[in-house]
Amino acid sequence: MVGYLMMFFITIPLFYPLQITSVYEYLQMRHESQRVRQMFMWLGNVVSLLYAGIVTFGAAIGMEGVTGISAWIYVVVLTSIAVVYTSIGGIKAVVVTDVVQGVIMIAMIFAVLIYGCIRVGGLSTVIEINWPKGRLRVFDFDPNPLKRHTFWTLVIGDGWMCAAIIFSPPLVQRLNSVRSIGDARKVAAMSIPAFVIVQILIMCEGLVAYAYFSQKGCDPIASKQISNPNQIIPYLVTDLFLDVPGISGLYLAALCSASLSSISSQLGSISAVTSEDFIRPRLKVASEKKLTQFSKLIVVLAGVVCIGIAILISKVKGPMGQITGSILGAVQGPMTCVFLLSIFVRCTTRKGIYTSIVVGVCFDLYTRGR
Repeated sequence: MVGYLMMFFITIPLFYPLQITSVYEYLQMRHESQRVRQMFMWLGNVVSLLYAGIVTFGAAIGMEGVTGISAWIYVVVLTSIAVVYTSIGGIKAVVVTDVVQGVIMIAMIFAVLIYGCIRVGGLSTVIEINWPKGRLRVFDFDPNPLKRHTFWTLVIGDGWMCAAIIFSPPLVQRLNSVRSIGDARKVAAMSIPAFVIVQILIMCEGLVAYAYFSQKGCDPIASKQISNPNQIIPYLVTDLFLDVPGISGLYLAALCSASLSSISSQLGSISAVTSEDFIRPRLKVASEKKLTQFSKLIVVLAGVVCIGIAILISKVKGPMGQITGSILGAVQGPMTCVFLLSIFVRCTTRKGIYTSIVVGVCFDLYTRGR
């Protein structure tokens, strides 16, 4: 909520009046340096590509758990579909498909929660099974920063993660595309409770899964029924709805929706910022048609890189949420701090920006590597 409130009070008042396509253009305006803008553009593209690759692999490994078909087939198919409709339809296609995909995802989450609670014996049973295991312990005030889930790591860590989102090119592009600054504020205001509700639903899905398998006396990973922790929910769906035809297919649609939504957003963003920050300054006499063709080519190239990153991510063990936070945070954290410095500290200089980003990224990579 703190992160999204920052969007309401910082992102919209700052970026909407500027009506810029690339959020990194602000850094050029602030520091009067094309080099600063392009450095952050490339760092931002790295983050977007990593995120797209992680999401693609996460969905693919989940679908592999449902169908038994190799994850690599899904990686190639999902990325190809996202590349086609993003390059043809642009941001409008991305936004419209995101709405449809979001409805499918939320409907499937509710289906798993409701039917899972019924099969377990009710919400009270889910709580009774999870409570003794500490899975509902919210207020763990252990100050150890290396412990994954405590009050401090969640509030501070997730707060900075959401702060990073408010400076992401896809978000700024979408906010700038609405009709007025008042509409942009309405979008931000609605997104706060929506985000909180969706996060709670997803966490509840995990509690239902734990209760369900605990009642069955079965650990799907220990029993070798699945090989990856990211396949737990897909496996739950196939087992839970074994006698209900069509639900596994709907769940596959929800997984595809989640993946396509994220991939298309990132590919569209990469194309837009690369065209504005890198291509346009070098081809000043090029027509809009030519620039559009370059944008479509960038989407295709980014899709190919996304597939390669998904292959690399398959070598990293652990839940997708933890992988995402660990890898992306190393770059997103320092970038977010640079934006905040540029906005709120008048004496910030170009040398200070270069120093802070290098030190921040190196320190973050070192600590995460340990």
